[in-house]
Amino acid sequence: GEVVINYLRVPSSVITNQELGEKRILVYASSMFLSWTSAEELAQQCGFFPDRHNRGTGKQFSDCLTQLQNLGYIRRGNFGAYQRKVNEGFGIITFDEFAKILEYRANASGRINHAHMFLLLSHVRQFMHKQRPRYYSNLFKRISTELGISQRAVSIAAKNLETSGILHCEELPRYKTNNQWHTNVHIFVDLKGSNDYDWHIEMEAGINQIRRTSKREN
Repeated sequence: GEVVINYLRVPSSVITNQELGEKRILVYASSMFLSWTSAEELAQQCGFFPDRHNRGTGKQFSDCLTQLQNLGYIRRGNFGAYQRKVNEGFGIITFDEFAKILEYRANASGRINHAHMFLLLSHVRQFMHKQRPRYYSNLFKRISTELGISQRAVSIAAKNLETSGILHCEELPRYKTNNQWHTNVHIFVDLKGSNDYDWHIEMEAGINQIRRTSKREN
């Protein structure tokens, strides 16, 4: 389909609304990034085959689109949907990233759950520091609870977002704050940014900032 917008603000309440299903960010983003006339057509553009099952992907897309519209998040048009004004926290996904994930999934030799990639990307962008260094750190366990997918699914999505060239993720060495040790914490940074951006430097600066903060709190 034709590109409608270049980037998208995904509202925090959509990211965390597990009742919308695990494809909620994929449906939300594709409905505004692509031109379409039916939920089935939109699902096919996202790499799903047509199905006639009551609980199939086309039905999931249709139900999610209806819920997003009823909840006031999107406005349906003749050839797609339009974003309503976002008056809350959000995570940004660009069209280039959207297209990159679809291409990565289409060219993968094995099965890729790109819906989980969109969930994790929007979650990370929602909480990523706005000032440099731009990073986000958390436990996979907490992220999994927030998004409604398993810790293993979070881990796989993180690896796929790295392989597709969008986010870098690594586990932090354990650190201590307020006499409590923190282990299994992962840090995320964008792999690409402005001309002077280097994700290696951003990662190191983020880790150093976490270390300085932990020392102040001990």
